[in-house]
Formats: sequence, C-alpha cells, structure tokens
Amino acid sequence: MIAVRALGKIGAAAQPALPNLKEFLNSGRAETAVAAAAAILRIERTPDQQAVSALEREVKNALAPSYGRLSAIKALLEAGLSGQVMKETVEAIFRGPDHPHVKITAAALCLRLRERNDEAMQFLTNALASSEAVAGDLAAQALGNLGELALPAVPALSQALQNREPRLRIAVRRALWRINSATTSQKP
Repeated sequence: MIAVRALGKIGAAAQPALPNLKEFLNSGRAETAVAAAAAILRIERTPDQQAVSALEREVKNALAPSYGRLSAIKALLEAGLSGQVMKETVEAIFRGPDHPHVKITAAALCLRLRERNDEAMQFLTNALASSEAVAGDLAAQALGNLGELALPAVPALSQALQNREPRLRIAVRRALWRINSATTSQKP
C-alpha cells in the first residue's frame, strides 16, 4: 500500500509500474484499489477510464468506509473530475455520524466542491479550537490545502496561534503561509 502511494508521488517516472498498478484495481480490497487508481491518474496525467471507474465505484459504495470514499473523491478531484454523486457523498459524510477527523476531511472537500461553504468553514474553524490537538492540527492542514478558499478562516487561524499546543501552532503557521502564498501568487 505504501509502495502504491509512493509510485503516485513519483509521477511520470513510474510509467513502467502501470501494468502492476492496474492489476491492483481489481484486487478486491477497496483501499488498495483506490490507492492504485489515484497513483495511475497521477502517473498518466490523463483520466484512465479503468482507474476512474474504480474510484467512482468506491464513491458510490454506500457500504464502504467513509474515509475510503473520501479518498476516492480526493483522487477524482486531483484529476480534475467532479460530479453530483461526489457532491452528494461528501455532503452525506459531512452531515453523518462519522468521527470528527473524517468530518474534517469531508468539510474541506465540501469547500473544494463549493458546497455547504458557510457550514463547512464554521466546522473547520471550530475544530481549530478543539480540545483534541489532532483535530485542530487536521483542520489547520485542511484549511492550508484549500488556499484562497480558506480566506474566511484567517481570523480563526490567527486566534489559534495563541494555542498552547506547539504542533497546532506550527500547522496554523503553515496554513496561513499557504493561504497567503495562494492569494499573492494569483495577483498580477
């Protein structure tokens, strides 16, 4: 599994591994199929229909764990693909009874899909002040990954810099830097 993800990070140089990755699409293990499909899309840089189909199957699989479905949605978004089923799935997970860490990922994806903006942003900014340091850290990372979309969260991020937890402060600084970089790089 780690090797499959690593191949995706290598990108085009991992072309020789594509036949092996395509075998993993039908491995019977959803987590492995999602990781292989995401890697294939990163390596090929064009939507491979077999990989896209594997990801779409996982998104539609209501019996699959929420985090696996969110991972499939992330991979499809990275490939520039989006659709109503993805939006509905993310919305359902965000509103569902999942663990707060899963809901943080769903909230960030809601914002990337331009869905439930106010509610999702409020959820992420509230997580920054959570008594659970990991939740705050994950929320800061999610906000930083959103770049310019996270501009409304800057006041809450600035407030989180006062937190006693060093790990959270580091994540918040990184998020603010990424948001700032995204907004300044888009100006002429």
